[in-house]
Amino acid sequence: MKTKFFLSVFLIIFLLIGGFFYDYYLKTVFSELEDGISLIENVDGFFYNIDDVYITRERFRSHYKFLVSFLPHNNINEIEYIFGEIIGSLQTKDYKSAAAQLCRLREVSKLTSKMFTFRIENFL
Repeated sequence: MKTKFFLSVFLIIFLLIGGFFYDYYLKTVFSELEDGISLIENVDGFFYNIDDVYITRERFRSHYKFLVSFLPHNNINEIEYIFGEIIGSLQTKDYKSAAAQLCRLREVSKLTSKMFTFRIENFL
């Protein structure tokens, strides 16, 4: 009886600690993505630097393998698609479309971060 009790307490503690590490990692990844978006948007006028987009995308891709192990692929792949649309818009010098896609990327990253954080609302 005591063994089952201690095992269940150990598993609960293990899950809580894992949840807090998971939450910290998600916040780190998405705050890094937010910083990258701010770097891309920090320009004069509508002339974005495509190199900043590539750098931000590669930083996000460095977390891809770990993110897809515990997040749905649709959410992560949508961020990848938006990066592709931004790069395509910048290559064709369609800066208005690039600005719209940057706003979309910002909102998708905020929603994805909030949707999968370790909160009681997400468990209910």
